[in-house]
Amino acid sequence: MAANPDLPVEPVEPVASVSPDVWIRAAVLVGLLAAVFGPMWVWAVGIWRESEYYGHSFLLVPVSAYLAWRLWRSRPLPAGVHWPGLVLIGGGLLLHFAARALNVWFPSGFAFVAVLAGLVWWLFGTSTLRHFWFPIAFLAFAVPLERFLVLKFAQPMQLVATTYATSFTAAMGLPVKQVGTTVVMPDYTFEVAIPCSGLKSSIAMSALAALLAFVLEGALWARLVVFAMGIPIALVANGFRIILTLVLARAIAPSAAEGFSHMLAGLVVFAIALGGLLTVARSLGCKALRADI
Repeated sequence: MAANPDLPVEPVEPVASVSPDVWIRAAVLVGLLAAVFGPMWVWAVGIWRESEYYGHSFLLVPVSAYLAWRLWRSRPLPAGVHWPGLVLIGGGLLLHFAARALNVWFPSGFAFVAVLAGLVWWLFGTSTLRHFWFPIAFLAFAVPLERFLVLKFAQPMQLVATTYATSFTAAMGLPVKQVGTTVVMPDYTFEVAIPCSGLKSSIAMSALAALLAFVLEGALWARLVVFAMGIPIALVANGFRIILTLVLARAIAPSAAEGFSHMLAGLVVFAIALGGLLTVARSLGCKALRADI
């Protein structure tokens, strides 16, 4: 049947396709990537299994892979080999081998992210890297920095959390006194240990805030505010947990506070922090999910 020349012809959208030779190069490079960075990921998974700060990292890699899969449907046309990507690959490899020479693991995690971004840039072009930048960069939140963060921030955060909880509960009329990182009441003493400092929740909430800032629709500045509010909201939620523990100890019994602290503390912190983040997002106009996610 012949086409009617009087009917308008709708333009056909180009389909993003990748030539077989690019896939072959990509497969070879992925194998090399696994050989070079495999030991680093073995180290990272070992930390995830043992650390109370990075147990959530088991979820980050699947989330990154899921986002990449969802974005694949709307990927741009590949722009061919883009040689500047080799600079990023070379820089990442240099960082990795320098870290291994110094027997330090965590820089290799960031080097992996850089090399992966460089490979995408080199093989598929700038527009493709721009399209997939977040699933790649999100992997950086899975790199364990526990030793560095605990040494640098844990003690100051303990003191701040203790002072905040003591001041707030004193304003409520509770007979409390601060001794270093310990809150003392007539019949109960609560030590704000490193896990109670807010560092654990801050690490997890920074990743969650980044994810929300990416998947929500809204102005760029508003989504940046959502991301920036992740850690402050986590600290406030952690302070509320300490206050609630002290109130339970005073109002009911120390045993009630201990049971609450160990069983429900993480859930309370997460629920408050997530609710706070969503409230901030909605107040800034970020109410709907992106159409391409």
